[in-house]
Amino acid sequence: GYDAIVVNAQNPTAFGPVIKRAKQAGVVLVAFDNILDTKDAINVNVDQKGLGELWANWLIKHIPNGGKLLEVRGVAGTSVDTDRHNGIHEALDASGKKWEVTEVVGKWDDGVAQKATADAIATNGPFDGVTGQGGDTGIVQAMIDAKHPFVPFGGETENGFRKFCAKFASEGLKCSSAGTGPAQVAVAVKTAIAALEGQVVPQAVKLPLAIVEDPNFKEGEDYFPDQSDNFFVGNSFPTCGINFTAQEIMGQSKENQ
Repeated sequence: GYDAIVVNAQNPTAFGPVIKRAKQAGVVLVAFDNILDTKDAINVNVDQKGLGELWANWLIKHIPNGGKLLEVRGVAGTSVDTDRHNGIHEALDASGKKWEVTEVVGKWDDGVAQKATADAIATNGPFDGVTGQGGDTGIVQAMIDAKHPFVPFGGETENGFRKFCAKFASEGLKCSSAGTGPAQVAVAVKTAIAALEGQVVPQAVKLPLAIVEDPNFKEGEDYFPDQSDNFFVGNSFPTCGINFTAQEIMGQSKENQ
């Protein structure tokens, strides 16, 4: 009975039967973030592979002689994890430098990523650089707990991670923080509505990355001390008419939304 369905897909190919049913029923299907590998859906996303390349290039720039890296991956099997991982390693391979990469799974979760990082430091550390797809606040906390030196870090846009980047920049935590915030789903919803209204909608909508890099972290603009650590910053898509503030999103509750 639905006219449109918006989905963040756990797996890009496992939705085959559902996609077929949606097409037969004339349902508009829009996937965002973790997208679907099909021509029968509209995909709304950022350049996830390009994001991996951006992080890797940050490390290449700040570790001139190559070295040991920790890569904290996301949820296995998702398009986002695969694309970011491929981007990271293609850029590292193209650099001509020698890299020794330790991969662990953080599932984009602070607690899981913190434990995975702590274990990696204990068994394979120390590292010359870190890249994390999410759970980055937990990754830095694990470094602090293990008294691991701060090193260049390419990570996502979590508020807590950016707080750490600003606080410890002078001690060696040189960060590139890039990704996209939860307002990506709002673009997906607007796209679905546009399609239902009969507007011509592209097969794929590419959104800009929210990027801030050392030394340009600004309080109240790039990170918010009074907001949750696991809030993802970067929720402005002006060309789509969407420009949520951190306060608007984090101020939502079951009672007022």
